[in-house]
Amino acid sequence: MEVRLEVTDSEGKAVRNFSSGEPVHLRLALTNRGDAAVSLPFSSTKTHDAIVRRADGSEVWRWSAGRMFAQVISELALPPGGSEAFEASCDPRRQGQPVLPPGSYEVVGVIPAMGSELRSAPVSFEVE
Repeated sequence: MEVRLEVTDSEGKAVRNFSSGEPVHLRLALTNRGDAAVSLPFSSTKTHDAIVRRADGSEVWRWSAGRMFAQVISELALPPGGSEAFEASCDPRRQGQPVLPPGSYEVVGVIPAMGSELRSAPVSFEVE
């Protein structure tokens, strides 16, 4: 299984630099690179997540924070070569304060399958 994360602007263009207050959009793709079908079990309706950290490793934003997910067992089945895409956006402000003030950040995409959490490679970006 391959987990790939892309950081984009509001037009869907891959970028690594954002202005302060500009939303950061994330595209997470899960692809079955194997020769056999794969089923991933989940313990809730949360099938993906994204975590943004500062350069020092401290977490500043998590897509799932403050969201509610139904506690239900489900599965995501992917045939050989099959793919599933997920999207998330880091809103630029929370209660009037910038979520991502100017600085360097790293984001990782997560597929929280039961017993086999999958993560993308980290992607770095800047907020100016």
